[in-house]
Amino acid sequence: MNGNSSKSQSTLWVIAGALVVIAIVAVLGLFYPRSTGTNAAGTIGGVQKAERYRVEQVADKDVILHHPEVQALLQNDKIQKLLKSKEFQALSADKSYQALVANKAYQALVANKAYQALVANKAYQALMADKSYQALSADKSYQALAADKSYQALMADKSYQALMADKSYQALMADKSYQALMADKSYQALMADKSCQALMADKSYQALMADKSYQALMADKSYQALMADKSYQALAADKSYQALAADKSYQALMADKSYQALAADKAYQALMADKSYQALMADKSYQALMADKSFQALMADKAYQALSADKSCQALMADKSYQALMADKSYQALMADKSYQALMADKSYQALMADKSYQALMADKAYQALMADKSYQALAADKSFQGLMADKSFQGLMASRQYQAAIDSGAWQQALASQAFCQALATGALNREAHSQQ
Repeated sequence: MNGNSSKSQSTLWVIAGALVVIAIVAVLGLFYPRSTGTNAAGTIGGVQKAERYRVEQVADKDVILHHPEVQALLQNDKIQKLLKSKEFQALSADKSYQALVANKAYQALVANKAYQALVANKAYQALMADKSYQALSADKSYQALAADKSYQALMADKSYQALMADKSYQALMADKSYQALMADKSYQALMADKSCQALMADKSYQALMADKSYQALMADKSYQALMADKSYQALAADKSYQALAADKSYQALMADKSYQALAADKAYQALMADKSYQALMADKSYQALMADKSFQALMADKAYQALSADKSCQALMADKSYQALMADKSYQALMADKSYQALMADKSYQALMADKSYQALMADKAYQALMADKSYQALAADKSFQGLMADKSFQGLMASRQYQAAIDSGAWQQALASQAFCQALATGALNREAHSQQ
């Protein structure tokens, strides 16, 4: 149960990071070469005459356009085709995009090596052109989450990054039962409950999650039936639970057919004898959780029961990276965040979780490095950037063939590695040049 929420959160954070990177790459496309008089022959037009790009007066801050590195990059055929594409022209005229280019956080990200490596990554490129991802980028719940400090802290957490690359976790993200659980209000209420968060950080609980006997019990139909049984739920909330022999609720449970079937189950019997389980039973945080109404409602939920029986979920429960994430304070804070809960219930987000391109990006080291970068985190919280993510012109550019061709050729990566080119972008010189040629 805890694994599911942490996974979805991880996925959410990961998705937000991917969007930011895409926007940055697009910005690099704002480059139209400026003519330099007699030196214009070496610019983007090449065989086209320099007069076509001539500007009567050149501002001091636009002198960087004449730098040899910038001029050489602007001669690349792939870049020329991209700059001339309808999608790029539409984006360069977009107000949200213009505001982003002038943003210091964005400028710092463009010069970041981790970002440059990500831009050249095929998994990232495929995600940028994915419709599910584009729909998520325009989602207000997602944008609010991207600006959340708890979310940003989680993105930089090593335990979280390790979980993102875990195959068991990726399989769970694509599981329909898990997605249904993420959208369940009872589950969301439980994730925001302090007793539940305390249990997640408890070592006894983590040990139980990794116990094979416990995993076998989770998949047992008799056990699932017991979880949905009102008599059992009443017993779990009883203060005299540890003194069951004299408790009337316990006696009623003893006569219950579902309980009797469970008592005869070998997996259940093995769990009862397990030391980790016994330690959990004596844990106050666990006892408080058992008495919680939100938790009881979740136990009776069919989507949750189906997820408990899922092998991918069981494998995740035994994963050390996942257990470490459960104990992480940043993660617990995210679980209680309303913006995050709204995103979990969003269909566009759920579709992205099951997308193979997205899963591949989550396991990419370059992407993980970017998620932990402070410049990137600052950009993710920027309103100008969020507006660009939801912009149709930007989304169209990401899916255009000209853009993908420029990325595949390595032209963008080469441009980002040039300090002069980055300076031209940071000062807005390239952006002004593009507009002057429209």
